[in-house]
Amino acid sequence: MCGTVCHTLTWSNIRILLPIKNENKRNYYINMCIKKNLSARELKKEVKNNAFERLSLADKENIKLISDKNEVLTIKDTLKDPVLITINEDLDNVSEEKLAKIIRKELEIFLLELGHGYAYIGKEVRMGESYCDLLFFNTEFLCYVVIELKTRKIKKEDIGQLEYYINYVDENMKKESFNPTIGVLVAKEGNYLVMKYCTNKNIYKTTYKIINEKQKLLV
Repeated sequence: MCGTVCHTLTWSNIRILLPIKNENKRNYYINMCIKKNLSARELKKEVKNNAFERLSLADKENIKLISDKNEVLTIKDTLKDPVLITINEDLDNVSEEKLAKIIRKELEIFLLELGHGYAYIGKEVRMGESYCDLLFFNTEFLCYVVIELKTRKIKKEDIGQLEYYINYVDENMKKESFNPTIGVLVAKEGNYLVMKYCTNKNIYKTTYKIINEKQKLLV
């Protein structure tokens, strides 16, 4: 670990990072410490939950250190698959409404899972004749982020639904200085073919895993 970076980290965080031998993996966690000002407890949780291994779009063989928190990362640098959602109750089946409620209850944890720079705007935000599940603004990407929850495998019609929300936000909510809106499908199961033929480059997908805190199991 270089001396310049060490000046930006706490000694507690350095002690957690030192045992990590993989340079790209270590760089990722250092960058997250710089970007999010992670406490030792938060950093330890990120490492324990394999945040680096869950990066779905980043080039994990070429992660460079950032010099300060003002350096801009993209959604590809931070999006994880799966995202982990924690509950404190026994649930056999989770509806989309229930999933959204769980996320809002544990919003801070969910935002950490998403990446960095996310600010919560609202739930069931009306967009014309429909309502999106969750709406965020990302100060890092300088754009709105629409999130749609699916407690099943992704279907092709989900792409059309998300495109509608993206277009609505871009036309009715986005300021000229903002970047184009991003849409993220958070589903129980991905769909390779649907995503392969999705031509909208601002649509991304991830899956979710529910962690039952009582049983310490992924369900």
